[in-house]
Amino acid sequence: MDADVSRLGLNDAVVRFRQALTEIEGYARTETYDNFVEMIREALTELDRAADGTAADWGDARYTGFDPRRLSIMSAAGRASVFGGMGSWNDLGGGEAHDKVPEALYSTLKACIMALADSTCAR
Repeated sequence: MDADVSRLGLNDAVVRFRQALTEIEGYARTETYDNFVEMIREALTELDRAADGTAADWGDARYTGFDPRRLSIMSAAGRASVFGGMGSWNDLGGGEAHDKVPEALYSTLKACIMALADSTCAR
């Protein structure tokens, strides 16, 4: 992971995460990867919920003790995880742009998850 995103606070991590989602959504649209566009749109919707302090019922996540904002961020991270497994982004192949755009998403996705965990620690 890039050093510049590895230890971001939650607010900064979410900003970068949203930027990466927007970028990969645009790329997926140009390549007509409609299923990935839908997954990214769902993640962006969850970030919108985080911004307004609402959260969808996300099953057992209620046991995390997260407030609605953090639940929505966690949900967005889950929805944006398009890597690995059958039918994943990794199966598509492609060139330089295909590799660069998801690299930014992957880095910011991990940074966001780390920032979520860090946000639960008393300082």
